[in-house]
Amino acid sequence: MRIDHDGWQITVCDDLFIKQMVLEKTGIEVPQHVHKYNHATLLTLGMVRIWRDGELWGDFRAPHILEIQAGIAHRFVSLTPAVLYCIHNVARTGEVELKG
Repeated sequence: MRIDHDGWQITVCDDLFIKQMVLEKTGIEVPQHVHKYNHATLLTLGMVRIWRDGELWGDFRAPHILEIQAGIAHRFVSLTPAVLYCIHNVARTGEVELKG
C-alpha cells in the first residue's frame, strides 16, 4: 500500500509502516501528536528541533535515529529543509495511521 498527500508519503511493506515527511523549508512544524506504540523516526536530511511531552528534547542533525516511546507526545520543527521517516511494525501495533 502507498499513499501520497501534502508532501507526505505512506508505505506499508513487509509489516513495516513507513511515513516519509518532506519539510521543504525552515520553520515547518509537524504538530504535537502521540502514538500508542513505540516507533523510530529516522532523520535523513537536514536539522530539526524536537519536543517531548512539551519539553525541548534538542536539535538533531541528519543522519540520526530517534526512538520515541509509546504515550510520549512529540512534535518537530525544521531548522533547515529536512526529511523524516516514522517507522513502526504494523504486525505488532495493528495500526496504520494515514495522517498525523
